Amino acid sequence: MRFNPRLTAALAGVAVTALTLAACSSSGGSGGAGSSGSASPSSSAASSGGSSGGNYVPADLSGQHLEVAAVWSGAEQTNFQAVLKDFENKTHATVTFTSTGNDIATVLGTRIKGGKAPDVAILPNPGLLNQYAKAGDLTPANADVTAMVDAHFAPVWKTLASVNGKLYGVYFKAANKSTVWYRTAAFTQAGITPPKTWADFLKALSTLSDSGTTPLCVGAGDGWPLTDWFEEVYLKTAGVDAYNKLQLTHTIKWTDPTVTTALQDLAQVFKNNYIAGGLKGSLQTDFNTSATDTFGSNPKCAMSAGATSTMLRGGASSMPIVSIGTSESPATSEPWLPPPA
Repeated sequence: MRFNPRLTAALAGVAVTALTLAACSSSGGSGGAGSSGSASPSSSAASSGGSSGGNYVPADLSGQHLEVAAVWSGAEQTNFQAVLKDFENKTHATVTFTSTGNDIATVLGTRIKGGKAPDVAILPNPGLLNQYAKAGDLTPANADVTAMVDAHFAPVWKTLASVNGKLYGVYFKAANKSTVWYRTAAFTQAGITPPKTWADFLKALSTLSDSGTTPLCVGAGDGWPLTDWFEEVYLKTAGVDAYNKLQLTHTIKWTDPTVTTALQDLAQVFKNNYIAGGLKGSLQTDFNTSATDTFGSNPKCAMSAGATSTMLRGGASSMPIVSIGTSESPATSEPWLPPPA
């Protein structure tokens, strides 16, 4: 996605494609944070091959500067900067990466208000794209980028990156996060099977705890795992329509009774004796550690919730969180993908 000095939005996965989008849609002088580049909005970053991308040849962006913002730090930042370096080598543009940390919405909001928005932002969810687009902070993708998306993506991905019929971002990855991963040996030892209802899930937590096995590992130190847990439970208790109003259109306030209900249900799960290290200990645990604590050589719990990209490791089986309450996904009301076998 492009901030104009609006941002270019690159959804939960729009790295190189987002950079291409930025190169296509910027205009003006030498660029820089919050400013546009020299290519016109209608120009293409590909000098040949057409919109199909079959014979893609990057444009020469010599003299242009792009700033890309994302949540990544540490090893993820290092790996992404290697991608940016390859982009620089192929286009001759200069690219600066800015790590926003986990609170990307606050950082971007401040930058936008100050007139210093980055050229490209890689966002973790379509709700932020919707928010920025409606506020007029994003530049729509041009015709060439839209044609590439039409040629290479299923329609649902274009829908999730569009607002009022205009495309503002491109996905480069997605992960099924509505999944609880469990250690099969722990379930067998406790004599339980994967729960299919919320009541069964709560009973399983109690049974595991009574058998001497801590039920859950939660990487609350990263913040966003708590957000994921809340969103899943809110979707279960309030439904798709309320979820979209709370998260996407902001027509439901956080003081709404539906929020209270979801938090009360979540409190049935987040009990001190149900979480490895207790509630305070979980606040010092990052997400990757919580996965290792579940499925590593010295497991500390029986279950952990998270994306497929992190949790596919030895001894792990899965059950979808949403099946405990609803089979619909937010924003599209289409069924969630089933968890991997």
